[in-house]
Amino acid sequence: MTASTPVTPVAITRHAVRVALQWRLLLLWTAAMLLPTALMVWPIWATLAAQLDKSLYAAQWARQLDAIVIADLGAKLADNTPALLAGGLSALLFTLLVSPLLCGVFAAAARAPEPLHWVALLQKGVQSYGRMLRLSIWGVLLLAAAAALASGAFHLAGNYADKAILESDATLAGRAALLVSALLLMVAHLSLEAGRAQLTVYPGRTSAVIAWWRGCKTIRSRLMPVLGFYLGLSLVGASLALAITTLRIALPQLGAFWLVLGVLLAQVAIAVIGWMRMARLTALIDIAQTQRDLHH
Repeated sequence: MTASTPVTPVAITRHAVRVALQWRLLLLWTAAMLLPTALMVWPIWATLAAQLDKSLYAAQWARQLDAIVIADLGAKLADNTPALLAGGLSALLFTLLVSPLLCGVFAAAARAPEPLHWVALLQKGVQSYGRMLRLSIWGVLLLAAAAALASGAFHLAGNYADKAILESDATLAGRAALLVSALLLMVAHLSLEAGRAQLTVYPGRTSAVIAWWRGCKTIRSRLMPVLGFYLGLSLVGASLALAITTLRIALPQLGAFWLVLGVLLAQVAIAVIGWMRMARLTALIDIAQTQRDLHH
């Protein structure tokens, strides 16, 4: 594999895009995201169905909801908060548990010289599940720390805004806090992706913290390439997903055809997010592999 590892930015981009477009990976990602989505949406669906399905005005409300109906539905959803929380927590737990498997599968596909079949993909994912799970747990702690620092930034911005004379100064403080928060979360997530790349390039490594630390060192030594691929692929993926989601929202909400088309577009948007994640991880793996080859 090392002999064919992409080195130039163009080669890395082509490899990342090609790996991320494998239909098995996209299908696995989309299927894995369906269950947590269903767990989260089902309580909302059930609550709304109980209020709307048997109403004499169901056809009219399907076309347009007025403010009174929206307020009533909001109150019913608030009354069903325990079920909504249970659905959300179940979806979050399932996502956290399946994410290491997906990361292992993506990493195996990125390292393989040819597309892997289902059995090989799942075997590789299971083999690396423990290491990826430990890194995910470490990632939860990192993201929690980043969120705490972001909360502190907003608190400081709020205190500054209370003392500011000009409204523009208060607005600027809020925007600065938002920017700092976004940077903190981005750095935390980028370091985790770099750690996953290290676990992939060094299969014998078991320590999630050491892999994360070596990933941070890779970011420091190859800052511009790492940031370029991470931000570039994120921008492309997010833009495509946003465009598809906007198209989905703009569809008429009438008839079975439009309903099916809307569901399909939603799945395409989810697949695009999966493509973005796979392409980013593949690019970081190529960078880590190149760095390892140079050191050896």
